[in-house]
Amino acid sequence: MKLYALVVLSVAAIFFLAACGEAEPSPTPTSALPPTPTSTPSPAQTAASPVTSEEGTLEIRVTDQPADGVTSILVTVSNIEVSVSGDSEDAGWRTVIAQPRQFDLLKVQGVEEVLGKATLEPGRYEQLRLEVTEVVLTIRGNVRMAEVPSKRLRLVGGFELIAGATTVLTLDFDAEKSIVFRPGVGPQLKPVVKLLVRTESQSLAEARTVATLGDEVAPSPTDVPALSSANAVRVALPVADNLQWMNFYVAQGAGFFEDEGLNIQIVVPPMPDAAARFMVMGGADVALLPRPLYLESIGRGEPLLIFANLFSNDPINLVVREEVAEKRGISADMPLAERLNAMRGLRVGVAPGPPTRLRVLFESVGLDADSDIEMVILLGDQQNAAFGKNEVDALYAHTPYLERSLLKQGAVMIVNQSAGEVPELTNRQIHTLVTTHEYGVSNPQVLAALARAIYRAQRLIHTDLQATADAIRSSEVRLQAPEGLDTIIAIYEPAIPQTPEVSVEGALRELGSFFPAHRTPPDLSGIDLTSHIDNQFALEAIASSP
Repeated sequence: MKLYALVVLSVAAIFFLAACGEAEPSPTPTSALPPTPTSTPSPAQTAASPVTSEEGTLEIRVTDQPADGVTSILVTVSNIEVSVSGDSEDAGWRTVIAQPRQFDLLKVQGVEEVLGKATLEPGRYEQLRLEVTEVVLTIRGNVRMAEVPSKRLRLVGGFELIAGATTVLTLDFDAEKSIVFRPGVGPQLKPVVKLLVRTESQSLAEARTVATLGDEVAPSPTDVPALSSANAVRVALPVADNLQWMNFYVAQGAGFFEDEGLNIQIVVPPMPDAAARFMVMGGADVALLPRPLYLESIGRGEPLLIFANLFSNDPINLVVREEVAEKRGISADMPLAERLNAMRGLRVGVAPGPPTRLRVLFESVGLDADSDIEMVILLGDQQNAAFGKNEVDALYAHTPYLERSLLKQGAVMIVNQSAGEVPELTNRQIHTLVTTHEYGVSNPQVLAALARAIYRAQRLIHTDLQATADAIRSSEVRLQAPEGLDTIIAIYEPAIPQTPEVSVEGALRELGSFFPAHRTPPDLSGIDLTSHIDNQFALEAIASSP
């Protein structure tokens, strides 16, 4: 598989620093290093390797919230590293900066300071760590050394480094919470920091939080809805705008949860990938989890209980440009093998995770996706742009990029996996409702009510598309492509399971060829999955329906 540089022509881990708040000049202790000049590249920068077409760009930035009375926070760091995901020989830590670097969190307002650069291979990275060697504070004009109880900081959260693209990481410090004053001890640095991820084209406000340090995953009381009644149920959704979860939103918008006496309160965790742990830590009672998240949670030994299936056929479909389809004579009514054979040599845009399923699709007709087409790895928000600029000939995409390409970019769908035309990619447990063992034992009536509401929503989706659309519009979902709602409902209707039934076999199937390419499947050997799957609530919902 070839990787193409679509945005940037280098792989670099560039560290920028920017902080908010007022800063006054302050004395610098003799032990402190001089701040890195903004105009002079660091030694790590000048030693960076030349760019190649299979490299991507990583930027890491720092920002903070100012602490009251503190006018300077000089932080010296070294040995900044990122960890490659996986168990292969390429896995492990990659050094970005080895030499000490110093920055003042409260003195670089609106300024970017380049600390270093290193060439890195594209792929998924799971952690960032660094050493804090010294912290010097200026507090109301007085210079004081701050104790650093934990010299090494580690933030665990996944991000992608895409070949030719720029991935921006921001270390968002909360200075007010990070500096602790204790009698007889003096100031201490106990960092409260978030790791934010975004693409080069996105603003800081659009960044995703993928890791936190100093604050637990479970949010503060202002983030978690209070239980306003005995039947309130807090449901964690990794994000608030995914129409692959239309089953849930239809149940909400159509009033089926309310009919069951449930007061559903949606909670969106600060980190999408941490939704399971967020629930386990008490941030929610129930969670809607995609297959990687529920399998990884079980692999970590968390007490997860899966009780309803919400999506069974693959949500990703294959579209090509209309002119490409015409030139190659590709039409949706041709046999699947002929359609895919006609795609030989085309450039197909695909996100970092789905190449595994794209390979399954081509293998189903005896082809090899790695050699018969050219995969171009694109993040979701890059897909429509690349398609519109003729940088790719086809997209292997899901909502909202799928319907945007069909409605606004003249795309033609030539493989409809959601409709079940590829048997290898059907009848699965892709999105599920889960809870903890403790909550399930204490609240079986709630799980039964949720399963009944989901089953009613499934029947509505399969019988009345207009009522389905009305229910979704009445729900709390944030529509990314409202003009494409009817289109995506029609595409995804066959992918909604007929019943919410779940099984051990369905969970295990997701561990094979379907697991996202950029993640490492968890080792579930030795784990009794029957203790994590409870189908009784789905069966009771089916039996009790009129």
